[in-house]
Amino acid sequence: MPSFEDLQKDLCRQYGIDLDKHTLEGSVNELASSLFPPVAAKTGRTEEELRKSLKSVHLDHRPLIDGHATSQDNWRTFEISVSEGLLIFHHKMVKLFVSRVSVVGNGQKMVEETTISHEETLSIAKRLIAAFWAGNFFETPGLSLASLTKSQIFLSSILLTYSESFVIAHEFGHMILQAFPDSTRRERMILMGVEDSMVRPALKKFPCADEPEALRNWMEELAADYVGINLCARLQDSAIQKTMIQAAGMISLMMCDILEKCRAKVGGGDWQDLTHPPSELRVEVLQSLLDWPAGMEFGDVFHKFSEYIIAGI
Repeated sequence: MPSFEDLQKDLCRQYGIDLDKHTLEGSVNELASSLFPPVAAKTGRTEEELRKSLKSVHLDHRPLIDGHATSQDNWRTFEISVSEGLLIFHHKMVKLFVSRVSVVGNGQKMVEETTISHEETLSIAKRLIAAFWAGNFFETPGLSLASLTKSQIFLSSILLTYSESFVIAHEFGHMILQAFPDSTRRERMILMGVEDSMVRPALKKFPCADEPEALRNWMEELAADYVGINLCARLQDSAIQKTMIQAAGMISLMMCDILEKCRAKVGGGDWQDLTHPPSELRVEVLQSLLDWPAGMEFGDVFHKFSEYIIAGI
């Protein structure tokens, strides 16, 4: 009797489905490829040159929040790794975020109203967060798509695509900052404006043996966030599309913030190692740098929901 895997491969051949592209590994490679045009434009390289220099985009199977961009030859070539658990957390938590969204039509008439209670979303969030750190996250059920309205499903697909794109774009940001520093002068100058007002005061709250080094690390991470979100914003043209992309990047950082704070609240210890700033600070800095059109402050809406989850743990 043929195995399930054999049957799956036969069906894929029959209907022309590329099985590799329907795995998480295939998905992150597709998302990385979609970012080649803005990355190439930012660095002044061709897309083909960029493709040759990127050795791999692979998944880290440990329960980590952080990804990495590394090079063994002074950034002539480089690799990107992203946390498998964090991406799956995106898949499950984005649905929770949009479950609180109701659709309002003309005349402020309610078109689609959420059917998920606050208590249910909080219960699911608790279960997913605990499972992430316990290491049994992959078998833990989240919110079913069947529980969402059509508009919520559409919104979740957009936010998921671009929140995952932001995770990868952040790592491209590190490569650009290291290999093409002249192309990031504008971003670094803008970030100088928040260094004294936001970053140094936050760093003072942590015991630190080498504060200058920690500050450099934090500023580098914040710069990668800013470069990364701007790379993602170049994937679409309209103002509302760019705003949704920015909101998706904010959601990605909020998810890290939720994981960090809830780990500390349940006695799992601080995630902080001073190579990365707290995700709370990353959210606040990015929020202060983004230019939200009036009436489209999606980041504020989702930020309030993440704070509700953290408070309820």
